[in-house]
Amino acid sequence: MYLIGFVTYPQESGPEVAKRFKELGPVPDFITIRGPLVRSSLDGTKSITIYRFDPTRYAEAAEYIYKRAATYVGIPGYRYSVEEWRDVKDALKTAGLD
Repeated sequence: MYLIGFVTYPQESGPEVAKRFKELGPVPDFITIRGPLVRSSLDGTKSITIYRFDPTRYAEAAEYIYKRAATYVGIPGYRYSVEEWRDVKDALKTAGLD
């Protein structure tokens, strides 16, 4: 299972985002993280982070990811969302089609 974090913020907030990112603690060993992958443009910065974990640890993973996102609360223009995604194998299993 995957939770994917989507983030946007204006360029002027970049230094504060970077500062807080450097202060993050280690990722729990049951979560594999890819990213953040970052794209900057004149409109600001966008990033995505992919968190992969065993579905049986969903509650723990979600708690960690939302606490991590809360690190950035108060940064002007900072917006985030988290979406649940599954690979096809897990989706078929969930639908009873495995």
